[in-house]
Amino acid sequence: MSSCPEYSDHIKEYALGDIAELTPDEKAKLEAHIQECAECRADLEEWQNFLNLIRSPKELEVPQWVKESLPANVMKAIRRDALLRVMRRTAALAGIAAAAAALLVIGLVVSQNSASTVNVGRSTPAVIGSRCFPGSKPPEQVTNHQTAVVQDTPRENKSELTLEERLAAISDPSEALVLLQEEFTASKSIDNKGHLIHLVNCAKRVYIKWPDCKERADLLLFMARVYEHVGDMANATKCFLEYANELGRRAKRFVTDQGGSYAEADIACTSSTAGAIMAEAGRAFGERDFIVAFTYCDYVLSRYPGSDNARKAQYITARCYDETRQPHQAIELFQTVIKAAQDSSEAMNARTWLPSLQFNVGRQSEAIATWLEYSEKATNDNEKACGYCNAGVLTAARGISFYPDAIKLLEIVEQNYPTSNYAAQARAMKRKLLEEIIGVF
Repeated sequence: MSSCPEYSDHIKEYALGDIAELTPDEKAKLEAHIQECAECRADLEEWQNFLNLIRSPKELEVPQWVKESLPANVMKAIRRDALLRVMRRTAALAGIAAAAAALLVIGLVVSQNSASTVNVGRSTPAVIGSRCFPGSKPPEQVTNHQTAVVQDTPRENKSELTLEERLAAISDPSEALVLLQEEFTASKSIDNKGHLIHLVNCAKRVYIKWPDCKERADLLLFMARVYEHVGDMANATKCFLEYANELGRRAKRFVTDQGGSYAEADIACTSSTAGAIMAEAGRAFGERDFIVAFTYCDYVLSRYPGSDNARKAQYITARCYDETRQPHQAIELFQTVIKAAQDSSEAMNARTWLPSLQFNVGRQSEAIATWLEYSEKATNDNEKACGYCNAGVLTAARGISFYPDAIKLLEIVEQNYPTSNYAAQARAMKRKLLEEIIGVF
């Protein structure tokens, strides 16, 4: 059953309950429509039932120190974003499942050499096992009175080896890892959670079987990715942190074997471990998994507070606060990053995000000063022009009495950096401000 297109997104948002972000007017309009539209009412019920199934303590299970450091409204924003991503992914899987159901029904009919026909069309149910996706249509009857439901296909060839048997026959851990990765790729397409957990257990057996193999780190990363796919972020985090620590131990052994000192080995260990964790934090932030990003950044800040990666952790944490609408916390952290290392790449990046936050909370002078500082620290003409141009724009935004100051800043771009990417923008802005001044007088 499909909802009316103009209400589809609002229905998904409304289903989130206390973390939904609908205006009072949107909510009232949707509630009135649902009372009159049976299809939208049924669609809403399906999404609510689905969300009740996937909501669990594991879904948002994070270390206690992270929970205590996050304001309640940040957790609410993160929960909403995580659930919306699951809903979008589920809606996409419904189409894949429908195609799989249709192909399986056709295959069964051919294999049975039956003269009966099967009515398979756009209404084929999007069902895998006993799981029915929201937005999909209910199972229909085929002509032989069997329900077209896709289940885990049993092995028709009894001599076919199980995954455990195939792994037991392998004498090389790298071959075992390749087999596990192939099984993971195949299992992701049908969203078989039980089989995916089984893969993790098999990976653990391989990990124990070859305790000193060079694939140890890759096996830990594999388990982390599988746990992440099934939504068990607590175990995913544990496996990934152990993976990062294994990389650190490997780097330490390498330096020692090359004749390096213990101090050099410790530095290599810290750099490798923290670097891997921050790379994962950056990936999580890019995918809007803010809880995971917060967790990894906090781990680096607590374990390696004086390292270069600590600045990266502060920067990504500030970006997370910005994305979850916590401007004051974001401003404080961005300023900390800038003070810690004035000329670092993290400090320069922080200066590009900080001004708009400062301006929006009423700290206009600080915002303009931040852009001017960015120009002073810039290493090329384009970056210098960027700082002066943005400072001019923010100055003009304060009102017509500040237009003369804004024009002076824009003229710096026009005269000193005429070939920069911001020269044309500065000229256009200056012309507009002059026209408004002339218009007033």
